[in-house]
Amino acid sequence: MNMRILVVAVVISCAMTGCATVQQSGAGAATTVQKTVSARAEARWQTLIAKDLDKAYEFLSPGSKAANPLAIYKAKIKPLDWRSAKVVAADCDNDKCSVKLNLSFVHQRAGGEIATIIEETWIKDSGSWWFVFNG
Repeated sequence: MNMRILVVAVVISCAMTGCATVQQSGAGAATTVQKTVSARAEARWQTLIAKDLDKAYEFLSPGSKAANPLAIYKAKIKPLDWRSAKVVAADCDNDKCSVKLNLSFVHQRAGGEIATIIEETWIKDSGSWWFVFNG
């Protein structure tokens, strides 16, 4: 009888350890997604800071591109004197991320550099992460 209890205890222990491993793998995967999306968001902003709208357009989701051909996208974007963009948070689930960035830009009428937090939506489509343009 004691052997049966030992076997059950080992099985339960292994099952619990397996669950913990799955949870850690899930958390690791979430961290990887956040890093990937954060890097893409900052890379997109570097193209905007450089005023390279053609390259910035490449980060748009397929749906955003379908709704906004390049010429329309360029007409909607009003480049400011953007200075920097840094991701401060990325909240992701399976196929969608909400990314918050600290964006700074120079505004002549306001008398100098302004820093603000903006929020962007990124989605996973065909295995890659894309910016959702709501222009």
